[in-house]
Amino acid sequence: MDNNPAATFKQYPIGLGYTHWLSFIASLHGNRWQAHAQQHGDAPFSQWLNQHAQASHGLWLHIPQVLGFALGILSMAGALTYSGTKPVNIWLMLGVFCALPLITMVFTVKQVLASPQNLEHSWWAKYFNHSMIKHFGLTSPLPHSPTMVPWLLWRLQLAAASFHIAAMLTFGLILLFNDVAFGWSSTLITDPATIHSFFNVISLPWQDLIPSPSLALLEQTQFFYRQGANPSTSSEYWWPHLLFALFFYGLAPRLALCAWLKHRAQRAFRLELSHSLHIQRFLHACHQTSSHNAKSAATLAANLHASAPVSSCTTVSSTTTDEPPITNAAAAFTLPNNAHVLVWQRTLNIAHIDSKTLGTQSWQHDEQWLSQQDFNITALKAPAVSAPIIIVVHAEQTPTAELSDLLTLINAAPQLLLLSSASNASQLKSWQYFAHEHHLALHVASSIVSQPTPPEPQL
Repeated sequence: MDNNPAATFKQYPIGLGYTHWLSFIASLHGNRWQAHAQQHGDAPFSQWLNQHAQASHGLWLHIPQVLGFALGILSMAGALTYSGTKPVNIWLMLGVFCALPLITMVFTVKQVLASPQNLEHSWWAKYFNHSMIKHFGLTSPLPHSPTMVPWLLWRLQLAAASFHIAAMLTFGLILLFNDVAFGWSSTLITDPATIHSFFNVISLPWQDLIPSPSLALLEQTQFFYRQGANPSTSSEYWWPHLLFALFFYGLAPRLALCAWLKHRAQRAFRLELSHSLHIQRFLHACHQTSSHNAKSAATLAANLHASAPVSSCTTVSSTTTDEPPITNAAAAFTLPNNAHVLVWQRTLNIAHIDSKTLGTQSWQHDEQWLSQQDFNITALKAPAVSAPIIIVVHAEQTPTAELSDLLTLINAAPQLLLLSSASNASQLKSWQYFAHEHHLALHVASSIVSQPTPPEPQL
């Protein structure tokens, strides 16, 4: 199990396991990670994490909970500030510690279920990405991770749960060491009978333990600031109801939301590990053999054809020198006249060929551009008659999750063109695996030429 990266990450709790996962992905951004992976070979994967992955200390995971706990103490202490003459208004307690948290929880659930993609562009997700860039010393953002949003939401809800726990503890301690009077006052509602039914409804969860507030209690504890606001002797009967309200409408639903988001984060993490190209790239680099144990050209060609359809313009030379096996793309790829060329994170400067570079600007820019293109709209309405879409990549590039996400925005099945003049077997196999996973036709060529334009008929 220790040699299995996915199993290694799964053995950690989701909070710590995902941070190790991010550090592993960051370790694949170095210039010499492939050479280090070849040296690593079949050694335990935990050894790679210890030597090459900049693992984050587990204490930083609890910083949001600590901040939430401190905010809960300060908020409750401020809400229970009692001068001895003016009672603490229960509407303030119910609004800050019950109603407002319930509204935020409902909004969170709505966002998760209705538009989870929008959460990836929220300010807290961008701040987390920026923090990871600084933490790992990267020059570019980490690849898109489908686990990030549910994991971050779960951690934020844990901080909110810490807020409620601290508020309830502070509430109990202040009542234990201080005499606090409670009452209610409203500018718009002055008749106690009007809100009596409201308190009967919200006290349903604990009516089996203590009776709901009576009309007499509401009448006795009503106060008006303009009349001196003297506390009533019956105000002490309010604190059990407030404590139960803090639990049933604050802490309990927050813990339920935490459990639900944790389950979603664990499921997303398992799926990401099962379909991760990062693990495949790492394992391919670890198992890459030296030239003395290189595969024959026939075996390599058979493997390439077995996993993804590769165009016939690719030839493989068999060498027995000390250099790694070299794949020579002996033919150029002839581009159809009506093809749409998309270049991934590179610029294609070829005469008479119009192309669009994607992956160098923001995700929103690429998504908006693709949604406005006629070829993408036509492919959605009539895929059978749509023009071919060619995605051009270079051999020195590696498949990324961002490119996988880009493919989901294209309404027709594109073709993948790998420009390679001297690519080793591991690079070809990475792209071959990528094409196989996404059901793409893979072409390997040394260059691109445009198809000759047929001459106009003479009249």
